Amino acid sequence: SLFILFFFVYFLMHQVRF
Repeated sequence: SLFILFFFVYFLMHQVRF
């Protein structure tokens, strides 16, 4: 569960950069 959250944050950050 925690890993999923971390992954989600990473994905979100990547999207924000776009």
